[in-house]
Amino acid sequence: NQGLGTQRELARRQALGTPIVVLPVRAYSLPADVRSMYECSVSHDTREWPIIVVIDHPQASEVDLGFVPGVVWFTFSDWCALQRRLRSTSAVIEYVHRILRGEHHVTLGHESERYAAMRNAELEANPGSLPYLVDKDTFDELGTDIFHDVLDKVWPSDGIIPWTSAEEYRAIVEFLDVVPPQVQSGIGRWLLRKRSEMASGRRISSGLVVLDDRDRMVFACSHYRHWADEKDWLAEFTLLTSLRHVQALESGAADDTTTLGVAALVESRSGKSGVSYIFVMLRGREASLEIPAALRRSSEWQFGIHCHRDGTTREVKVRRNETCPCMSGKKFKRCCGK
Repeated sequence: NQGLGTQRELARRQALGTPIVVLPVRAYSLPADVRSMYECSVSHDTREWPIIVVIDHPQASEVDLGFVPGVVWFTFSDWCALQRRLRSTSAVIEYVHRILRGEHHVTLGHESERYAAMRNAELEANPGSLPYLVDKDTFDELGTDIFHDVLDKVWPSDGIIPWTSAEEYRAIVEFLDVVPPQVQSGIGRWLLRKRSEMASGRRISSGLVVLDDRDRMVFACSHYRHWADEKDWLAEFTLLTSLRHVQALESGAADDTTTLGVAALVESRSGKSGVSYIFVMLRGREASLEIPAALRRSSEWQFGIHCHRDGTTREVKVRRNETCPCMSGKKFKRCCGK
């Protein structure tokens, strides 16, 4: 009844032209004029929103509340376990909708049985493919934690917010949050490998992951000691992200494709250590920048040419007597080709 009442109140406020306004919890610590940037009006149709009831009571287990269309019940412990496993708002909402669509019903306290049954059904329906739901016995907690470390840094804990608008922040958070739980851990492990390559002395370690055959995430990692100014690192990484976005569009990506660039700068010096992140998001053909030919040749020589159509990145070969792509003006054999 409380959930239905909330739906009615949301609809009433929308009809009056004064929709409910919500804020991210983190925004409450900001000054009032900045906090207002993060207000979000609930102005869309909420009649199909599911009602989620979480019951925190010592005698909740083994109670059968029956199946009610549009309503899902959880014990508090089952709700917490589900959050730990799926680690994504989008994934939890998708899980709830799957329960309601399939009318998967269990008594309270038996969520693990419903989860297992739904995962097995997914495996049977799509043999050989990566299931959306994570296996609780093989869940890669470390890989997922690293992925979520990146997501948490979109809004830095030190309170310095690098956004010119709340929409920029939301777009990046939403992009990362919809990455399927099974894929999150794989990306986390990939990020960890790239960061570990810094120990071998590499100036920049980079890579690319294609998501849902449509969008991509570009990652690059470097060490603070390689840069006189962090702005130089930002410029280098922005160029790489722009290059990958342009290459994707030129090799078959959809006109509204998205490229999210995540750059990590590792520090290990007296009094300051850790990893800071930079985020660059490019959406659609209108975000495609024209990169000067010499600069593009130099960047492609360093990072390769990505093909969206077949998901490969090929190395660029330079002949000995060609001009060096580092833009020194010398022949390759007398410069970087020595």
